[in-house]
Amino acid sequence: MMRCEDAQQQMAAFAVDKTTLELSILLTEHLDACLDCRIWHEEVLAMLQIWMEEDQPIPEIDMVSAVMEQIESLPPVKKLGFSKFTVLYHYGIAASLAFALFYFGVFEHVGINISHTIQHMSEKHVLLDR
Repeated sequence: MMRCEDAQQQMAAFAVDKTTLELSILLTEHLDACLDCRIWHEEVLAMLQIWMEEDQPIPEIDMVSAVMEQIESLPPVKKLGFSKFTVLYHYGIAASLAFALFYFGVFEHVGINISHTIQHMSEKHVLLDR
């Protein structure tokens, strides 16, 4: 006798006649004896029927004109423009930050770390070449 789990795994292949003769006989006997698997088999056949139906055409909807009408009815968007004062203000902040970084030696420490890294990598490269 076949277990329900095994029968249900083979049900799709059985529905499209892709099982061996021996397996088909076992599944038929199991379906005659088991109500749950018979219900499962009917569901598989119903899904197969839905799958095999020809696709219904999808109606074409013209959304372009409706969307364009809505866009045209919107008020115009105000463009953001930068005044000369705003640009000058941003350059002033950037220059102040750069000056503060130079004053506190941030770039000096970065340069030293880069030099140490380059020296270390060149020593490793020399060792690999030997």
